[in-house]
Amino acid sequence: MNVKPIAFFLLFITSFSLNIIGIGAIDKFRLAVPRKSSPENEYILRSNPAIDQWTYTVGASLKRLISNGYINVALSRNMFNNRANQFEDNNPSSVQTLNLNSDEIENILRIDVNKYANGWRFSYGADVQFVKYNRDLGGKNLLAAVEPAPSYPATKYDFFLSVVEAHELPSVFYLNIPR
Repeated sequence: MNVKPIAFFLLFITSFSLNIIGIGAIDKFRLAVPRKSSPENEYILRSNPAIDQWTYTVGASLKRLISNGYINVALSRNMFNNRANQFEDNNPSSVQTLNLNSDEIENILRIDVNKYANGWRFSYGADVQFVKYNRDLGGKNLLAAVEPAPSYPATKYDFFLSVVEAHELPSVFYLNIPR
């Protein structure tokens, strides 16, 4: 039996780590008028818009151990969606006085190399970030003077290099080393 291919395969698998994470939230904001309230307070509470929003963040990173260090590739996405609606007398069948819709979107790809040598930590890499913001302040029942705004996309590229004296290696470095 030839053991070398199996041993190489196990070493190959244990030198990688994959981490995936995600989190999200949904919010629906409404203000209720208390049973006992002055007309002024009731008017103020009823004139607030209904706000619905949701957000999420997901990401994955792949870490590969190399001699005296590691290479990390990470991909992430964040999105935030916000809606605010308001109607006369807080009645959805009446005239709409506010209709706000907005989205914030961010995607990031990052590659970094971290090496340790002679008490020093060397880190270098690059990332690309795509960001987009959409907003719409319109609605069919609102004033015609309010026009929807265009989206605002942007792409950013970053490169980095860091050299830091490291008296001892971070404990995180040891987490994925096969024993």
